[in-house]
Amino acid sequence: MERCGGRAQSPASSLMTPRPAERRPPDSRLSEATDPSYDRGPDEAVLGLASAPFLLLAVPGLRIRRPDDPASRWHPAGHGHPIGALEPSRSPRIESPVRTPAAERTGIDLVYSFPTNAAFELLQDQGCASGVCFGDYDADGNADVFLTHYNRGCRLYRNLGDWRFDNVTDRAGVAGRGRWCAGATFVDIDDDGDLDLYVCVFNGPNLLYVNRGDGTFAEQARAFGLDYSGASVMMAFADYDRDGRLDGYLVTHRLNVGTDHRLPANSQAAFRRLIVRVTGPGQIEIDPAYRELFAIVSKGAGRTELIIAGQPDYLFHNEGGNRFAIVNHKAGIAGNDIGLAATWWDFNDDGLPDLYVSNDYKGPDRLYRNNGDGTFTDVARTALPHVPWSSMGADVADIDNDGRMDFMATEMEGSTRFRRMTINGDLSEERWFLTASEPRQYQRNALYLGTGTDHALEVAYLAGLDGTDWTWSPKFADLDNDGRVDLFIANGMSRDFVNADLVGRMRDRVAATG
Repeated sequence: MERCGGRAQSPASSLMTPRPAERRPPDSRLSEATDPSYDRGPDEAVLGLASAPFLLLAVPGLRIRRPDDPASRWHPAGHGHPIGALEPSRSPRIESPVRTPAAERTGIDLVYSFPTNAAFELLQDQGCASGVCFGDYDADGNADVFLTHYNRGCRLYRNLGDWRFDNVTDRAGVAGRGRWCAGATFVDIDDDGDLDLYVCVFNGPNLLYVNRGDGTFAEQARAFGLDYSGASVMMAFADYDRDGRLDGYLVTHRLNVGTDHRLPANSQAAFRRLIVRVTGPGQIEIDPAYRELFAIVSKGAGRTELIIAGQPDYLFHNEGGNRFAIVNHKAGIAGNDIGLAATWWDFNDDGLPDLYVSNDYKGPDRLYRNNGDGTFTDVARTALPHVPWSSMGADVADIDNDGRMDFMATEMEGSTRFRRMTINGDLSEERWFLTASEPRQYQRNALYLGTGTDHALEVAYLAGLDGTDWTWSPKFADLDNDGRVDLFIANGMSRDFVNADLVGRMRDRVAATG
């Protein structure tokens, strides 16, 4: 069984060089993102969260805590390494300032439900999520809302004011029907003063809706050179070379359609499927046909392991004239990781936008330092003490009000001891990875304090933010207008795929039935 959503459900395949075998052509890949042959029961149609979102309010001394818990219960003193101002606050219990108006009042009535005819792999991983973005596309002073909804069509809600919204999707021409839509971004891509809309699509061309200025949009991704087709997750825009034009970094995942993407059970299966080939005495490599699905990592002492990999991310440089070009090789962007997020962050305070890329599984997060000449260098190993193992979401804010931008990268660590024990399971087979990964990857969130140098400090334990459950996205904002940055955590999953007890029972059942 393959890993799902970040935690290992079964060990990866350890590889040994086999005796020569007859070569066969690899199986053809399926181009469909759905598997009609899969029969899902009625109870599997609607997503269910494994945990509840957190609203964490900042209190003096950098501590951040949930508004429904006394401060003393949210990581009490002695947890981690208390340092002076970072010790727990003794502030009294407070109530959440956030109130959610009813859908009948707001008009935002979208109810997410997972398509019943979709492949089960999409429910397990990146395909189970959707996208949301906010922007004033009609320049009336109100922030509008755009939501993606799997392959069931997107929604654009125009803000009428007073918490009322109007569904203008069809009138605006941004439904995106028939496509499995993911991350979305409002961006003025043609620099004409109004917001356009970029929408990522899984296993299909991405969409660029250019704002006509009259409340409608025209789809022009191909004309701009931004119609990449693959396992797209989201696009992050910034003018990285300071030429006055917005560039973009496209995060990709893994095209887990068909059957070729499934991790082989052992080394014999890997060679039989022609995923791995021998290149010399004691030397092996991934066949080119599978390099966007698998990778080989060294475990030391001549041992290797086959792990799942993803498609390459892409850096799009704005050439002017509404045309973009991929500049990965020239800019120093590399790797076939399984990406979930990209965030521009000037980590060393030199005035240039650097880039943090959150990667799932054993692919390390990357911190691309902007060299100021159109190129980047991955400095995660030297700039960061460690990174999350299964990194998911990220955000930037000055959390300590020192004038420097700080950064949070999230993982799946439980917020309670019970949750941590049930999702971690037995890590003895991963001991080599915990001690040898570069940079070190740990199963918890990371909160980096900017120092104005080429090195960041990691303080998630001290701030009480090391474990926030299966966290897809953190969002910083001063939610109660007290001058301090607060944090909203969006977490949960369609099913509890990483419950170690459940996984163990499933393995026992499979073993008992042969």
